[in-house]
Amino acid sequence: MNCRCALLTAAAAGGIAIVRIDGPDSMLMLKKIFIPIAGQLDTDALLSGKSLLFGSLRDGDETLDQVVVAYEPGLNAVDINCHGGMRIIQRLMILLKNYGAQVVDNKELILNESIESELQYYITKALVPKAVLAVANQYPAGLYQWAGDIIKSLENNDLGEIQEQVKDILATAHIGKKLLAPPMIVLVGPVNAGKSTLANALGNKAVSIASDLAGTTRDWTSQVVDIQGFAYRLVDTAGRRASDDILEQQSLILANDLIEKADLILLVAGADQLYMVEKQLEDLPENVNVLVVINKVDLTSDDVVSNCLKKGYICITAKEKDGFDQLTSGINDTIGLNQYVDGQPLVFTDRQRILLEQIMTTDNADDIKELLAKLRG
Repeated sequence: MNCRCALLTAAAAGGIAIVRIDGPDSMLMLKKIFIPIAGQLDTDALLSGKSLLFGSLRDGDETLDQVVVAYEPGLNAVDINCHGGMRIIQRLMILLKNYGAQVVDNKELILNESIESELQYYITKALVPKAVLAVANQYPAGLYQWAGDIIKSLENNDLGEIQEQVKDILATAHIGKKLLAPPMIVLVGPVNAGKSTLANALGNKAVSIASDLAGTTRDWTSQVVDIQGFAYRLVDTAGRRASDDILEQQSLILANDLIEKADLILLVAGADQLYMVEKQLEDLPENVNVLVVINKVDLTSDDVVSNCLKKGYICITAKEKDGFDQLTSGINDTIGLNQYVDGQPLVFTDRQRILLEQIMTTDNADDIKELLAKLRG
């Protein structure tokens, strides 16, 4: 059958999921799996794009779900709006495949050279509400509106002033990238520093086994965490120490590979391990940002805490989440996500960045107008 299908919404449990059937045989495919709640499938009404149909999603005699179906005029595509449970989505995709549809990434169905389509695609990749809103704000407002306003004002504005604005917009590209591809934070430090307790506290769930027994963590664990509204990939590694244990040695080798790729390292030491901090710092790559976090400060004196703060260390008690405001702000400041302002024009794809960079290299108003038009799509 000549049609393709893809999940348009995020590949995760949600309230509603949208599956698109695209191609010349999309309506024929729909007839095989969908029965309207009343009467026959009114193809003409659906093709007009002015009608939504409510009915049953069927696999033979079995009803999979109650769904709403819409047709996208001009796209030769049918959108099935079903409940967002992963089991329903999987059953629907398998059903379509069994009937001959080609299952593809949603990029193939919705992504083209326009801000609107980029929004539709990349919003499904956003892992936290703040990232969803940041992308959603770029059309028809945000970046799309900004480019339109510049096009209208080209005749009256100095090109140098316009390029200054473009420079400011380009500066948001690193933020857009990090909003959609969570930066990686790696926890390192000596054994029994409380790294696993910290990882569990930041993630608000027990992913790493936490214990007072030194060396409990033997391998790295990873989770996506929400820190003040921003998503990060948080990696907890085994405590760093000399060991004859082959498994522990292999774990440290793997951890070193992750450390090299990290966007930020949190060097975690207990309040009774301050003498280890300098040596641990020497062993870390020079090209990666590092925040020193002193844990278990509830077990030490105020003078020790004061000296740590003077050195720029962040003092916390992970078990109680004491000091977490300073820690989470420090993370976002170091990564640069605190520079994001809600509602601002934001560059969130390479295509957008490249077009804006081209504007910076031309002094021809017509060329700038054409590039901005391409940017909008």
